[in-house]
Amino acid sequence: METDIILGDEYVDKITGFRGVAVGMTFWLHACERAGLQWTKLGKDGKVPEIEWFDAPGLVHVETKAWQCMRCGRKGGWTDFMAQMAEHRTRALRGLPLQRLAENRCVSEPTLRAFGVGWDQGEGLYTVPVRDATGAVTNIHRYRVDQKPFGTVGGRNTLFLADPAELAAAETVWVCEGEWDAMALWEALRATGSPEAVVGVAGAKSASEDVAQAAQGKHALLAFDHDDPGPSPDAATRERLRGRALSVRSVHWPGKNKPGYDVRDLWTEHGWRARSFLRALRSYLKETPVVAEVPDAPRSPKVMARAAETEMQGEGVPRDDVVRAYKKWMHLPDPEVIDVMFGAVLANRLEGDPLWLFIVGPPGCGKSMLLMSLVDAPLCTSRTTVTRAALVSGQRTGRDDPSLLPKLDGRVLVIKDFTTVLKRQEADREEIFGVLRDAYDGRCTFEFHGLLREYVTSFGMVVGVTAEIEKLGSSHSLAGERFVKYYMHRRHGRVRAGHQAAKRALRNRPKHAQMREELEAAAKAALTRHAPTEPALPEREEDRILGMAAWTAALRGAVARDR
Repeated sequence: METDIILGDEYVDKITGFRGVAVGMTFWLHACERAGLQWTKLGKDGKVPEIEWFDAPGLVHVETKAWQCMRCGRKGGWTDFMAQMAEHRTRALRGLPLQRLAENRCVSEPTLRAFGVGWDQGEGLYTVPVRDATGAVTNIHRYRVDQKPFGTVGGRNTLFLADPAELAAAETVWVCEGEWDAMALWEALRATGSPEAVVGVAGAKSASEDVAQAAQGKHALLAFDHDDPGPSPDAATRERLRGRALSVRSVHWPGKNKPGYDVRDLWTEHGWRARSFLRALRSYLKETPVVAEVPDAPRSPKVMARAAETEMQGEGVPRDDVVRAYKKWMHLPDPEVIDVMFGAVLANRLEGDPLWLFIVGPPGCGKSMLLMSLVDAPLCTSRTTVTRAALVSGQRTGRDDPSLLPKLDGRVLVIKDFTTVLKRQEADREEIFGVLRDAYDGRCTFEFHGLLREYVTSFGMVVGVTAEIEKLGSSHSLAGERFVKYYMHRRHGRVRAGHQAAKRALRNRPKHAQMREELEAAAKAALTRHAPTEPALPEREEDRILGMAAWTAALRGAVARDR
C-alpha cells in the first residue's frame, strides 16, 4: 500500500514525547497508548518490536487508518481497531473490578457486560465503547470511579447502546444523557419486559446525526439531566429529530430537584425497583420541550424601548419637518417612502410580530441614502450587508458571543444593500435565509461541532434591495411571507424614472458630508421618542383590511417552471 509504514522504525512523537515506532500519525500513538498497547523500543540488533495486540509486525496506512498484521493476516480500519480493543477489554472485566463498578454505578453486572464495559488492568481504568446506530465502535471512553471519562484521540462520540438489533426492532427509543443513565434505564426496561430501546449521548447539547438515525421512524423519549438555569437542554436533540422521529416527548423534572438530578438518581431513589422507577419517570414526560429559566430572558421590543431610556428622551419631530429635511437633499416628489420607512421602524416598537420591510428600487434611486440616515438612530443597528457567520458565529471566544442575532433583540436591523446577499452562491444564500426564517419565528438554535447557539429574539428589519429580489419568486418563503415590499419609482414604469434622483445626488457630491450629517440628525430626532401608542382600529377599517387580505391570498400563487 502506498504511504504504508512498516512498524519497525524508532519514532519519538514531537508533540507528546512518547517513544514508539513510526505509524505516521500522532493520533495512532495516542490511541494505541490509551488502549494499553505497549510499543517496544528498538534495539541495535534491529529486531521488529512486538506489541500486546498485534504481537507481530504490521502495516498502518497513514491516510485511511487501515492496518494489517503481517503474521496472521488480520486487517481492518479504525472502527475494527477500536472494536477489537473494546472486546479485549470487556473480556478482562471480571472479579473485584466488576463488582466494585456495579456497586458504584448502581447497575448490575449483566448490564455492564451488555454495554461492553471493560477493564484496563495496566492503567487501572474502566473502558466503555461508544457506538453508532449500527453497533460499530467509534470511540472508547476510559473511566476512573468518580472522575469524568475521557475518549480516544481520533475517535468520534456517537451513542452508548447495548444491542443494535434491539434498537432496530424497537418502536420507541429513550435518549439519555451519559452511559450510566442509559444503563440504569435499560436495566429497568429489561426487568419489566419492555421492548423499548435505550441509547445514551455524551451530552444533551451535543446531539449528533447518530441520534437522528437511532430515532428514525420511532417515538423518541428524551430523559436528560435536570440542568442549571440556561438554554433549553433538549433543544439541539429536538432539532435533530425534527422530521425524523414520529413523535418527541421530554422528561420535565420537578422543580424541587437539585441541578444535575438525572435518571440514575431517580433509579436509586426508588430503591432500584424497576416498575416503580418507570412509573415515576413516565409521569414526567411531556410533549413540550424543556424550557429552563433564563436569567437574562430576552425582552419584547416594547420593554427594550423602555430600557433604552437614555436613547428615548425626545418628543420626536413633526412629520412635515422630517420630510422637509429629506427633500432638501433628495428628489422626493412623493414623500411616501419617508412615511413607509419611519412607519416600519416605529411599528417595530409596538407589541406583536416583527415587521420586515424591503425598499425595492433601481440603483441610484436614493434608497441607500434613506437607509444610511438611520445609522445613528436609537434602537437601530445598521449594516452594509450580512453573512451567515455574522448573524450566528461558530467561533469559540470564551463567554463572549460575537453573533449579531442576540444583539438585535428589540431593535431594527437596517441593511443598506441586500442585493449582495441575493447574488451569492445558492447554498450560501439559502443558509442566510434559513437563519432569518428561524429568527423571524422568535426562537432559533444552531449547532457548530458541539457548540450550541440558542437565542430567543425579536427584531424588525428595513432593507434596501434592487429588482434582483424578483428572481426569488412569490413562492419563496422569505420574500413572500415575511417581508413587505415597497417599490420606489415603480409607478412611473419608465427607464428614466430615477433620473431626477440621480441628478440630485450628483449635485450633492461636494456637500456629501454635510448632507449625511443633516439627514442622520433628522432621523435621530424623529426616532428619539417613546414607543408610540398603538392606535385603535375601527371595525369598518378592520373589515376592509381583512377583505383585502382574503382577496390577496386568493390571487396569490406560483407557477412551477422547469429549470
